[in-house]
Amino acid sequence: VSVTGHGVWLAAQTLLEKSLLTISHGWLWAGLYFILLAIVGASSLFGYLEVITSSLASIRPAFNRFKPLISFGMLALIFLMDLVLTTQGGIHVYHLLLTYISNWPTLLFSLLTVLATVLCHSTDHLMKDLSNMSKISLPHWVTSHLSVIYASVLPTFLTISLVQSLYTLSIHHLAEPLSTFGLSLPHWGMPMGWSLAFLPISPIVFGAVVHCVWGARGVPRLLHLMNSVKSTERWSRNERLELEETSGDIGQRNENVSTA
Repeated sequence: VSVTGHGVWLAAQTLLEKSLLTISHGWLWAGLYFILLAIVGASSLFGYLEVITSSLASIRPAFNRFKPLISFGMLALIFLMDLVLTTQGGIHVYHLLLTYISNWPTLLFSLLTVLATVLCHSTDHLMKDLSNMSKISLPHWVTSHLSVIYASVLPTFLTISLVQSLYTLSIHHLAEPLSTFGLSLPHWGMPMGWSLAFLPISPIVFGAVVHCVWGARGVPRLLHLMNSVKSTERWSRNERLELEETSGDIGQRNENVSTA
């Protein structure tokens, strides 16, 4: 069992109560440390709130005028959800959220994003998009190395990290990290933890089932699955039009610069 704890336990109890307060002028350093934690927490909250509200408001253009109302509603919802952490069992809920849902979903969604980009968008289109966004004509050796990284190196590292994270999560309960501070999970802790772990991937599983069962009407299942990892004709046509428009703008800009 760890003596100092890790994560939030190391930052909150070990450093704040057992380290900073024992040094000279510890109250000053502890106060500054608390202010730093408050600033980091507030900035993270506003950053996540902006991402959530912008995602909801971008569903339809008409929702943009209701963005302040959406922000207020999401802030109120987050406040109501945080009330669970103020109960007697709130420390256990926080531990389950921090352990089972805060780390590995990021690796999973990063892996899915990379695979979707490589399989559906292709590395050639990705290199063209990077060149258009940066307004720089990338050399061949740069695009070649980036293509290899996106197609093989990055998915491999993400897969290894995801497997390691899930393995660590599967044996995490054996270490009993809360016992360092005289706490232990109740009997419902493990089932609730794995239920929370399944929560991030439940929309993906539900969407995949709906897509495979109801989205293949009139199309053979195998052909439907193969088309699922390919870009649609409409999307490809719009992509070509956007690339042509961007290339025309860049050419016009270069012509104006050379004329001037």
